[in-house]
Amino acid sequence: MPQRSTKDNSAARVGRPEASPVQKLRDFMTSTAGIVTALATIVTATATILGVLHHGKSQAQQTGPLTTATTTSVWPNTSASQPSSMSVRIRWGPGNLLVTNNGTSLSNVPPGNYKDVVGDIYSGNSGILPMADTILLLWTSGGQPTPQQCQYLSTTQGDPGQGVNVVPGSVVCAVVADQTIAIMKVKAIDPASATIETRTTIWNLPAS
Repeated sequence: MPQRSTKDNSAARVGRPEASPVQKLRDFMTSTAGIVTALATIVTATATILGVLHHGKSQAQQTGPLTTATTTSVWPNTSASQPSSMSVRIRWGPGNLLVTNNGTSLSNVPPGNYKDVVGDIYSGNSGILPMADTILLLWTSGGQPTPQQCQYLSTTQGDPGQGVNVVPGSVVCAVVADQTIAIMKVKAIDPASATIETRTTIWNLPAS
């Protein structure tokens, strides 16, 4: 049987048309490797989309409204029983006031010791004592109290007949029946003359 020449075989191969890109892609997708690669691509894309959505949700939660904390004052809220600051005024002082055993008036202007006037307070030993309906209290919170704070203490802790023992540096609230309020800081005590030197401010607080 006659054999085909090598030249004829080469001619046949040269004459066969090369597969198109579409055919190559179809062949690749139908192969096992193509299917695995396509599935991996889909999984990766899905994970990316989920990650973006989760990140957006987290950002929305982080930028939501912030809660604020509130604090309350240590001093009781007594505004309901206190006069407004517009009605509170200094009647006298601050000035030096000598408290004597004969009786010292806080209601008169200026305050002091008057021969024909019964005082509101008087000195005794190392303390200040009340006369009439005056209420005396020691201020122990540091600094200087306000007249409103003195008034509040007089209504919650005051005893009309109770005196206070003092030393230099003591601060005393004195609340007179007519709502005159004296804030006194003790400067010196003289047991020999039974007098107490103070730096005093007299406030006018209208009766409630």
